[in-house]
Amino acid sequence: MSQLAIIARTEFAAWRTIPKAFLIWGYATIVLAVAASHMVGLEIVTLLRNTAVVSGVLWIAVGAFRQRIPLKVALPVALLLILQAWGAISSALVAASVGRSFPINYFDVLFLRYIFLFFMASMLVYIDVKNRQRLTLVLYLYIGVNAVLQYLQFLHFGPALALAQANPWDIDPTNWDLRGGTRAGGFSIFPGPAALSDMMICALIVGQTFVRRLKGWEHILFLFFAGASLTAQARTHMPALALVSLVYMVQVIRTERARAVFYMTVLTIVGMVFVVFGWERLGYAFGENWLDAGSLKWRQNVSWTQANMINQNFPWTGLGPDPALLTNLKLGADKWSPKRSLESGWLAIESAYGLVGLALAAGVAAATLLVPFVVWGNRRSSADRKALSITILLSAIGLFIGMTGNTVIHWEWPFFILMIVGGMCMPSADEEVALHRRYTLFDEDEREPLPSS
Repeated sequence: MSQLAIIARTEFAAWRTIPKAFLIWGYATIVLAVAASHMVGLEIVTLLRNTAVVSGVLWIAVGAFRQRIPLKVALPVALLLILQAWGAISSALVAASVGRSFPINYFDVLFLRYIFLFFMASMLVYIDVKNRQRLTLVLYLYIGVNAVLQYLQFLHFGPALALAQANPWDIDPTNWDLRGGTRAGGFSIFPGPAALSDMMICALIVGQTFVRRLKGWEHILFLFFAGASLTAQARTHMPALALVSLVYMVQVIRTERARAVFYMTVLTIVGMVFVVFGWERLGYAFGENWLDAGSLKWRQNVSWTQANMINQNFPWTGLGPDPALLTNLKLGADKWSPKRSLESGWLAIESAYGLVGLALAAGVAAATLLVPFVVWGNRRSSADRKALSITILLSAIGLFIGMTGNTVIHWEWPFFILMIVGGMCMPSADEEVALHRRYTLFDEDEREPLPSS
């Protein structure tokens, strides 16, 4: 197809009238998906999650075939789909060897439960670039509600603590592992997903500093989410929070020199107040040397060694996406299943998908980290896409660091955020026209005829 035809078809798609009911359906599905992820411990949550996935897939199909919205696949998503397919193949290959049947379970479609949000977000943005702002608001509210609950738990507000203890593990967030301190996870059973998600929202704000000055309320919002991430005391994810905070400070100094001293002073004061008055409750994070911590030794000597037998016997295929490998569910089902959570996403991928899967996962990581270089490398890329590409870079770094000390793969919150932001970074119809247009303007009579509706 010629360049003129590409532009004509793209503009034609942009001129189409999309029914409001279709847009409402899309947003309702996204809200249902993110709301269901907050309902930990409720019996209805599985039904709601499955309903959201089915609704999302139907919405994508209607959008692609009925509304004629282009369905675009980014390289990281394509590799993730291949990894998901390889999981089914690896399960089939080793099932007989380990004396297992080959049932389809949640983890055989795990990544699909995240990826549909990427396609939905990208199609919404293609329809109307203003949907980026609306989706950003959804993310602020999605994680913001949980962040409020985190602060309430950190302050030992009774109902908030009761909610944290209403889980199958009956964990006391005010005395985590009997070592003191308060780890606030909000709706999450464990604080890690909350900490990582808070950090990603901070990254969403920091990305904007690369294309414009932040507004006053955005600075406040950054402090709000950064503080919420700290209340979780997730040591594995604190390096990512430190990185995002450092980038934030550098960008504020670079872009707002007149106000930089004021913002840095406020940040320092807020940080000092937070630490001074909350030091006793931050005992889990700062009460011991991280590199000599008991939890790290436990991972090295107990948790991580459980994968040795699998990796030695099935180096290329792994054991397949076994729930015992990718999360802490159904542990010890047979001699191949770990008795405790592996607590390492990279090790879990190797054990579940083998070296082939690990190579695919490395490809996903590399392709994701290259996103900002691709977007910024095209001078026609919009400011919105450039900002979002920085968010993807910082969020991905945080995710990949977190996978060294937590399984992470089954954490819905951070993957939901990354998929939605990834979809938001895809070009809209108007932006796609700009990306394909030459430096000279085309006259209307030079274009190929528009296709009939």
